[in-house]
Amino acid sequence: MNRTVTLPNEREHQKGIRTPSVIKAALVDISTDPVQQADESITLLTIRERRMLQRIQRLASGLTEKQRCVLQQLRTKKEATPVHDDRAGQTRTIIKESDKLVIG
Repeated sequence: MNRTVTLPNEREHQKGIRTPSVIKAALVDISTDPVQQADESITLLTIRERRMLQRIQRLASGLTEKQRCVLQQLRTKKEATPVHDDRAGQTRTIIKESDKLVIG
């Protein structure tokens, strides 16, 4: 899984210049094997998920007890609202999501 790309000119790469030789060097190293691509996608998603969970944990650990209690009670609720269309003469139901404080 460790890949190294040797670039023809490191200075061009550092400046962000994309020459055809730099692009070719990067494209040669890309695997076209679907299994390996799926494995890399799973690895990337796992890393992203871990980073998100760590960020949530950092944010939650900085809350006071009262803020943490309110956060646990804040829930998303779906509400069905009937809406009447005067032009068509029909009544439709629209589902709206809203965050509400659940006191229990």
